[in-house]
Amino acid sequence: MSRKLKTILITVGSLAVVILILGFLFEVKTIQVEGNTFFSDEVVAKEVCNSVIEKNVLTARMRFLLGLSPKLPYVDSYEMTFPDRGTIKITLNEKKIVAGIRYMSQYIYFDRAGIVLRSSDVEEEGIPVFETEAETTFSLYEKVQMKNASQLGQIMNLAELFEAYDVHWDRVEFDSMDNATLYCGETDIKLGKKDDYDTQISALSEILKKIEKNKLSGSIDMTNYKYNDDVSLRRKNKNQSK
Repeated sequence: MSRKLKTILITVGSLAVVILILGFLFEVKTIQVEGNTFFSDEVVAKEVCNSVIEKNVLTARMRFLLGLSPKLPYVDSYEMTFPDRGTIKITLNEKKIVAGIRYMSQYIYFDRAGIVLRSSDVEEEGIPVFETEAETTFSLYEKVQMKNASQLGQIMNLAELFEAYDVHWDRVEFDSMDNATLYCGETDIKLGKKDDYDTQISALSEILKKIEKNKLSGSIDMTNYKYNDDVSLRRKNKNQSK
């Protein structure tokens, strides 16, 4: 055996030993997950650490620093930290569900950009919904599609405004003319059909706070509301306005 070949074999063997040692010393034994509500710790861990490379703290750290870690479609971003040589901690900044669309017997939940994050045959408690009869299709992690593009525009505009003005609501129903009616507890508000509901929702945010504070209920017609108009609450079963 030539000296050159022997040197190559020794070098390769030494590197292999070093790799084996580093692989053993920095093998991932624990994966901690925080900030997850959509999926379990096990699912997130499997998606982030889905190969031999990601199951080693040294190589996982390097890949994360280089921006080569796997992408998760249901998060805005995530951080990876390494508390010790056998542990990876994953902290998620999940995309937020702002509302859902109930179409036939399906519930389609989306973020502020209209990206579908979850679908279910069962209504999720605590997530307000838009009820529509307009043909609606979707694919997970893609923007919801609606045959009635005008109504989809109304839904996205209202969802954005409800979030921006911190309006707590239960559902919005659309009639055959695309007029929207908002339901908040025992109060219903006619909003009509508009491309932009900003004027109505900005005023409504304060009105609903007063209604809740005074434990009132009834109906409000804001179909033709203009800035600084008076708003009357028609009490249920009473000829009284507030």
